[in-house]
Amino acid sequence: MTPAMPAPRSAQIEDFLVAGQEAAEEERWVAAGLAWIEAAKLGSLEGANATSRVATPRIKPLANAGDPDAQALMAGILMDYYTEDALPIAVG
Repeated sequence: MTPAMPAPRSAQIEDFLVAGQEAAEEERWVAAGLAWIEAAKLGSLEGANATSRVATPRIKPLANAGDPDAQALMAGILMDYYTEDALPIAVG
């Protein structure tokens, strides 16, 4: 028997999770959030949780301070991870 090779999708998820963790360690929260979102898009619950529980609380102050990248990311997170009633907040 040959050893099972990890699926390409799994390898991609792991790459995004690691990239997100590295960015978080450097306090580059927008980059961390973007990497974790990509992992989540591929089906990673860990990526989704890291986005909503770790990155979002740190991105929100950046967005409130006027960082356009953080603002765009927060709008996307609100639209993807929260209920429809988040739309006015996302637009704001």
